Amino acid sequence: MRRNDYDDDRVIVERRPASGTAVGTFLAGLAIGAGIALLLAPQSGDETRQELRRRARRARRRANEYAEDLRVRAGEMRGRAEEGARNLRDRATGLVDETRARGRELVDDARTRAEEAVDDVRRVGREKKHEFSRAVEEGRRAMRESRRDIERRLDEEGGAAAADAPGTPKPAE
Repeated sequence: MRRNDYDDDRVIVERRPASGTAVGTFLAGLAIGAGIALLLAPQSGDETRQELRRRARRARRRANEYAEDLRVRAGEMRGRAEEGARNLRDRATGLVDETRARGRELVDDARTRAEEAVDDVRRVGREKKHEFSRAVEEGRRAMRESRRDIERRLDEEGGAAAADAPGTPKPAE
């Protein structure tokens, strides 16, 4: 089914009378009925009073039964509401615990990865430092060799230049 099949902008509001209103209506009806009975009763005053007492006792008994029924229903509803609240609280607690555990896992994983990255950087730093030290040492060695080579050449050229200088005795051939 498509989503549009259920889209409806109308809102329906039902109003139900509160349970106290039903009791009030019942009692009002009882009083009206008793009043009409008095007006239309073909009985004497004593008989009418006895009948009124009998009906009042019956009405009181029915009202007490109705009130007890309401108390029982209210207790049942409260019990169901409390059970629902406990279930909801338990589910929420479970979700919070699961979320915390997952969060801890994510933090631990991130920490492990960060520590591994730091270790890698340190290892690469040590390797590069070692390579740099070797390169510096190689440069020093090359410099010393170049210096010796230059000094040797200068010595050779200096000896040849001194032999060609005027007033320098020539070796015997």
